[in-house]
Amino acid sequence: LERDPCERLFVIDRERPPGDTRSNIDDYDILDLTLRHTVFNGRWELALSGRNVLNKRAFEPTSTSIAGDLPLARRSFWGELRFNY
Repeated sequence: LERDPCERLFVIDRERPPGDTRSNIDDYDILDLTLRHTVFNGRWELALSGRNVLNKRAFEPTSTSIAGDLPLARRSFWGELRFNY
């Protein structure tokens, strides 16, 4: 699965189902970045990725049977090294 080098996700205007009296979920935007570099005649590839780079607090709604909403992952960074043979 390949991702765009810079991906921004906007989630807006969500409403609760009818009968759910909790306040609506706040809008949010998440920024993900990936840098890739190929070296040594294309045999090695290095990738560094950041997810939720701006460290936004974001939540996904749940049903009324769950007390709170589900928090999304906060900022994280990943590294990847590939060898192509």
